[in-house]
Amino acid sequence: MAISSFYLSAKSEQNNDVLQKKYDDLQKKVASLRKTNGELQDENASLRKTNGELQDENASLRKTNGELQDENASLRKTNGELQDENASLRKTNGELQDENASLRKTNGNISDIPSPQCS
Repeated sequence: MAISSFYLSAKSEQNNDVLQKKYDDLQKKVASLRKTNGELQDENASLRKTNGELQDENASLRKTNGELQDENASLRKTNGELQDENASLRKTNGELQDENASLRKTNGNISDIPSPQCS
């Protein structure tokens, strides 16, 4: 019975050693996972900050885009006004050309009149 008890005691110690090694390995894994978790939390915080910065930039770009759309609408209005003015000036130019042609005709008619001869 002593041998059996000694064997059981040795086997028990061996099992305890195996269990202790497994426990130590698990403790290392837990520590490693805690470190990884902390790193992931840091990265998550950094990504949240980056996300916030990108949202701010997006809002700024939307504002700028709105301002550019307003400016574009204003320029389109101005362009339309200039086209109207240009059409009006073309009409006036055409009227002046007609008047000029009429004056040339009148001038031509006047030059057809013989000038009085001085004696």
